Amino acid sequence: MRIVSRFAFALLVTASACHTDAIAGSSKAAVGTWSLSSYNGLPLPATAIQQGTTTVAVVSGSIDLEEKGTFHILTSYRTTQNGAATMSSQDIVGIWVDRGGTITMVPDGGAASVVATYKGNQLTFAGVASDGSTLPFVYTR
Repeated sequence: MRIVSRFAFALLVTASACHTDAIAGSSKAAVGTWSLSSYNGLPLPATAIQQGTTTVAVVSGSIDLEEKGTFHILTSYRTTQNGAATMSSQDIVGIWVDRGGTITMVPDGGAASVVATYKGNQLTFAGVASDGSTLPFVYTR
């Protein structure tokens, strides 16, 4: 399961060390629940890693942006090793701020911020893979 932990962390947390002094949850336009609809341009479940007999797939996810300025990201993964599948999830909470279509989510515990953009009913952020490439997570509501 170590491969999933490293993958999920590297993918979901961007390399930017973005900090914000703005008031969390400053816009009501982004408030609500966003459901993960695609990963890296593929519908879910989408293969994220394929190494030998191990496959990691992104199965589902959601982002809840609350009016009080807190967020909750939940992403579920399926790891298949030698034909045996196990499920795992990554759960991240913290505060968020909206700067006119760009949302910065600052996780509790000091991890790097996640920056997303939204327009209408679509919210997107780019996860960073271990090789440095960016992989888009697209959420809809």
